[in-house]
Amino acid sequence: MEKAIDAYKRFRAFLDPCRPDTPPRRRWVLTALTLLGLTVGVLYLTCTGLLIGSLYFVRERLMSYFAIPGLAALNLLVVALLMAFFFFLTNRAWAAFALSSLLLHAATMANYYKVIFRDDYLVFEDLTLLGPAVAISGQYNMELQPLFRKVILLSIVGTVLLWLLCRWRLRRRWTVLGLVLTVAVGVGAFQLWYRDDELYNRFHNLELFNEWVPKEKAASYGFFYTFVHSITDVLPDPPEHYSKERAQELLAQYPEGDIDTKVNVIAVMLESFSDLSVLEPTGLQADPYAALREIWAESCHGTLLVDTLGGGTINSERSFLTGFTYPQPDYGHSTESYVRYFARQGYVTEGSHPGHDWYYDRQNVNQNLGFDQYYFSENFYSSRTDAEYAPDSVFFPGVLELYENRDLDTPYFGFHVSYQGHSPYVATERLYDTEYVERGYLTEASYNMVNNHLGSVADTAENVAAFTESLREDESPVVLVFFGDHKPTLGNANSIYAELNMDLNRSTDEGFRNFYSTPYWIWMNDAAKEALNTDPAGQGPDIGPYYLMAQVFEVCGWTGPSYLQYQQELRQVLPAIHAEGTYLENGVWTKELSENSQKLLEKQEIMEYYLKRTKYK
Repeated sequence: MEKAIDAYKRFRAFLDPCRPDTPPRRRWVLTALTLLGLTVGVLYLTCTGLLIGSLYFVRERLMSYFAIPGLAALNLLVVALLMAFFFFLTNRAWAAFALSSLLLHAATMANYYKVIFRDDYLVFEDLTLLGPAVAISGQYNMELQPLFRKVILLSIVGTVLLWLLCRWRLRRRWTVLGLVLTVAVGVGAFQLWYRDDELYNRFHNLELFNEWVPKEKAASYGFFYTFVHSITDVLPDPPEHYSKERAQELLAQYPEGDIDTKVNVIAVMLESFSDLSVLEPTGLQADPYAALREIWAESCHGTLLVDTLGGGTINSERSFLTGFTYPQPDYGHSTESYVRYFARQGYVTEGSHPGHDWYYDRQNVNQNLGFDQYYFSENFYSSRTDAEYAPDSVFFPGVLELYENRDLDTPYFGFHVSYQGHSPYVATERLYDTEYVERGYLTEASYNMVNNHLGSVADTAENVAAFTESLREDESPVVLVFFGDHKPTLGNANSIYAELNMDLNRSTDEGFRNFYSTPYWIWMNDAAKEALNTDPAGQGPDIGPYYLMAQVFEVCGWTGPSYLQYQQELRQVLPAIHAEGTYLENGVWTKELSENSQKLLEKQEIMEYYLKRTKYK
């Protein structure tokens, strides 16, 4: 044993270029071996990351990145800078490779699973939602792909080889200098290249990728380039011609209007609620929306064109509360919102959600948006149910309880978010006896998932109807606003929609609407109709969720705050400003706006940028 240990020590000493007794020639060779090992490590991590990020693990897709030198260089540079950072930080080649592997494999694999379960590419902003993501990850079947096992194993082997063979180290002053230079190069590269939208859009690697599918378009740039470029969504540049003075000047053109006739307003966002009546041609056997048909006929009933499917709940939620388009910031400070407008008009503002207060940081964000009080599972719903998350049968009585306990002398604005139907949206075993969709050629698991989802929708519809009816004869005037946040995920990468013959091709109007549409409706009790001298019944326009409050104000005959007034003008021309970079103009989805629409949009962008980033006083 002692001989083996002694032999190992001699072997390690022989490979150590930093020992004083190491001959100069061997020192140069061993130094070169370390540099070669790090270089191979960078190439290995770049290739495996690009392969996994290409979504389908296809060699041709991997090679397509290297067919465009600039694209390959920008992806490789991310890995090289990370490896250099960890090398100078630890002064160990094996540690640099191990830490880089850990971070990059975690990111690329997280991207893969996000695409599978959420149909959306990983972006930098997702790091702010790491807590909620980890909390729900256990609900999914995250089977480790064979490629992932191989990649992890090769990284372990590579770490061991670098530990054994690559022992070159630097003196401390050089490691400090290296760290400073690496950070400087990284910051410079980000400013020069990675945040440059024009450069990003100049790369066309679309022969094997579908530019109309966001996850495909993102994958076409390579995972590392796309991820780093997405930092610009968190740190956006001001709009062209922006200045604080210009924004204030534009807003001043629309003096804030008061609410002369105050009525109570209760808005409810329904989790994963959408109108799947489009399934009728493929066999919708029972109507899950039956309980709502009469209410819809009495309401201003239309279609929301939301920004996400299966996730991104807060995009619809906060767009409604602020009128701001995608992306929604973190709201880390007190921010102007429609909630604050209601408060300025003398309304009490509160709401509830039967989830946890830390989820999407609602506890802090809702306070920053101006709510007087917001109730969660921890401080309200947990005492009303043994379930971790209150179902609609508990949620809606809770909403009604909060409304009935209000100060009757003060107008009321409530915004509530349901949980029933949250991911993973349905089980693969059958939960409802009613057959909402015929089995046909669906697999048993797919059939059960669709039928279970529609069963949940039917239950939600009955609870919404009962809640509405309870307020029909209320002596106090009340306006109810309901809308769905997004469609549900149905199967991995939404495969069940394809089994149902639903067109989800977002390059067509039908596919785009099938993918992104949810219903909204605005209902009034008789007291509100009399007070406002109006009846909301009728077809509402197709709009983005950021215009929904403007639609409520139009139905109620209110003028509203400055920004909302401008929205009333803009939505007549651009009723949807979508996260995909497309716009609904003259009834057609387009990426290139007319000159007039572009000017109107620029004004909106200036006002929105100012309101998003100016602390409310």
